[in-house]
Amino acid sequence: MNFDFDVVIIGTGIAGSTVAFDCASKKLKVLIADNRPFGGTCALRGCDPKKVLIGVAEVIERIENLRGKGLEGEVRIKWEDLIKFKKSFTDTYPDKLEKSLHKNSIDSMHGTVKFIDKNTVEVNDEKITAKYIVVATGSKPLNLGIEGEQHILTSDDFLDLEIIPKNIVFIGGGYISFELAHIASRAGASVRIIHRGKTALKNFDQDIVSIMIKSSKESGINIDLETEPIKISKLDNKYEIICLDKKSMKEIKLDADLIFHGAGRIPNISELKLEAGFVDYTSHGITVNEYMQSVSNPSVYAAGDVADWGIPLTPVAAITAGIVSNNIIQNNIEKINDSPIASTVFTIPSLSSVGLSEKDAKIKGIDYASKLVETSTWYNSKRIGQKYSAYKILIDKKKNSLIGATIYGYNSEEVINLFLLAIETGINVDNFLRLMWSYPSYTYDMKYMI
Repeated sequence: MNFDFDVVIIGTGIAGSTVAFDCASKKLKVLIADNRPFGGTCALRGCDPKKVLIGVAEVIERIENLRGKGLEGEVRIKWEDLIKFKKSFTDTYPDKLEKSLHKNSIDSMHGTVKFIDKNTVEVNDEKITAKYIVVATGSKPLNLGIEGEQHILTSDDFLDLEIIPKNIVFIGGGYISFELAHIASRAGASVRIIHRGKTALKNFDQDIVSIMIKSSKESGINIDLETEPIKISKLDNKYEIICLDKKSMKEIKLDADLIFHGAGRIPNISELKLEAGFVDYTSHGITVNEYMQSVSNPSVYAAGDVADWGIPLTPVAAITAGIVSNNIIQNNIEKINDSPIASTVFTIPSLSSVGLSEKDAKIKGIDYASKLVETSTWYNSKRIGQKYSAYKILIDKKKNSLIGATIYGYNSEEVINLFLLAIETGINVDNFLRLMWSYPSYTYDMKYMI
C-alpha cells in the first residue's frame, strides 16, 4: 500500500514534536497536526509558564523570610507585568516551533484529527493515510460531575489572568492546586484549597506532605481536606460553593471570585474516534505494549500523558517519545523500563521525590531503613529564613544503597536529581559519602541526610 506519509503525529507538545524531529532526521515523510496552538501543554499552558510565575513568587517569599535580617522595604507582585513577562515566553513559541518543523521538512496542519481506519485519519475533512500514526495529545482536566461545573476555570485560564482576584478557591489536592495556590497567595489573593480526600498529594511521602501543608497554611493558604464540592452557583459577580464536610457530614458554604480545577487530569482522547482506528484504550489512556505500541493496532504508537503507562510528567513524555521514534525508525528495538523518575511540586519551597516509597519497599520485600528529619534548624535553611524544611530517605540495608528520597525545601528540585543519580547507579552509601561536594551548598547537605 502506498501511504501519504510515513508517520502522522497527532499533538505538538514535547512528545509529538520529539517524534516528528527524530523521524524527519531519518528522512521519513512526516506530518504533524494539532487543534490548538503548536507547542503543547508544557511550553504554553503548563510547566514552563508556571515556573516563570513561581520564580517571581519565590523572590517575594525570600524577601519576607529575610525581613529584619538585612532587608527592608516593601516589594509586591505587579500581576499584569508578570503576565506580560510570562507571555514573552509563550506568545512567540507556536510560530517558532512551526517554522522549525518546516525547516526540517515536516508538514503541519491545524485542526481536529480523528481516525477513519487503522491507517487513516481525517484532518479538516481531508483523509490522510500513514504507515504509522503516533498519538501524543496529552491530557485534559477530568469531568468532576458537579452541578454548576461550567463555572470552574482551568489552569490554562489561571495562567492568562489579566487581574489576580481577591478570593480564589482551588478544587482538588494535587500538584496543580498547590502550585497555583502558592503563586496566587504571594500575589496577594486570599486562597483556599478544598480536597475530598483525607490526604493531599497522594503520590508523595505523607510525613513530608504534612510538613508542607503546615508550612502552606502558615503562609496564608487555607487547606480543607475531606471537603467535597457538590454545587456551584453564580451570585452577581461572585460564586457560591456548597461543600460536604465529610468529617461532620454537614454542608458548608464558601464564596469565591474565581474557582479553578486542580482535581486531576485524564488522557485527551475523546475527539480522536479511537474505535474507528481499532485502538484499545482505558480511562488511563491508550493501551500499549513494551514498545509504546497499541496492543490492538500495530500501526499506532502513543507517547506522553495519553498512553496508559508511567506518570504524567514532561520527562516521561520525552523519554516515551524517544522510544517511539526508535521503534518506528528501527522496527521495535527499544522497550520501556522502570528507571526511577524524579518529580517536583513547585510549591514555595518545593517538594521533590524520587525512587521507592516506604509502601513500595514493603511490597517489594526490601529490608530498608528510613530516616525522617526536619531541617529548619540547619544552616542552609536558617540563612534564608526558611521555617519549614525536611527530608526522608530510604536505604536498602542489604545493598547499603539509596532506594528513595523525598525533600521539602529550597532548591529541592535540583538536589533530588543527585539522589536520582545515586539510586540509578546503585552507588554504595559509603562511597557516596566520600564524594567531595562544594561547601556550603544544598548538595553538601546530602551527606548529613544520609
